[in-house]
Amino acid sequence: PAIPTGTGVAVATLAGAIHPMSSDDAVQVDALKEEGKQHFQSGAFEEASKCYKAALELQPQNHVLHNNLAMCAIKLRWWPIAMDHADRALVLTAGNDAKAWYRRGLVFLETDMCALAAFYDFKQASALEPSNKQIKASLYELRSAMPSRYDGWKEYPRRALDPHWEAVILHMNLDQSPLVNLYWTDFTDN
Repeated sequence: PAIPTGTGVAVATLAGAIHPMSSDDAVQVDALKEEGKQHFQSGAFEEASKCYKAALELQPQNHVLHNNLAMCAIKLRWWPIAMDHADRALVLTAGNDAKAWYRRGLVFLETDMCALAAFYDFKQASALEPSNKQIKASLYELRSAMPSRYDGWKEYPRRALDPHWEAVILHMNLDQSPLVNLYWTDFTDN
């Protein structure tokens, strides 16, 4: 079965999309992934995304391909698509993917829809890859900005933390994501 569009992909749906690949398909996926990498490195992000999408048709459960598509979408500023593929990578890896957490955090941060969600995603990425300088720098930058922006934020209910919270839920269907409520449980932990 095809993977549905939009964020909030259910684990069962992705599990149902897993099918055995022929060796020819595996070779084609590798070739498409390599071609996409070459396009990405040359700055042809839309061409890279086409290669990764074609590879996903052959191997829809490949979290690396979802991560690559998320990064292409970030470069192209296609925020909902970036969020969708980062979410899919997180579902496929049961949340154990630093790149997916980081990329989803970038979407939250770049769209200024929910800085606390970006903070949590960067923290998750940092916990998985503590020596990653790019993740550390983004976490530090966001953490430095939070006290002035969210003065007294611990006292407010979660929807009052960011004025765009309702827009995030409605626009990106985040209320259906199996991972969306995670950041409310421990984003204050250091």
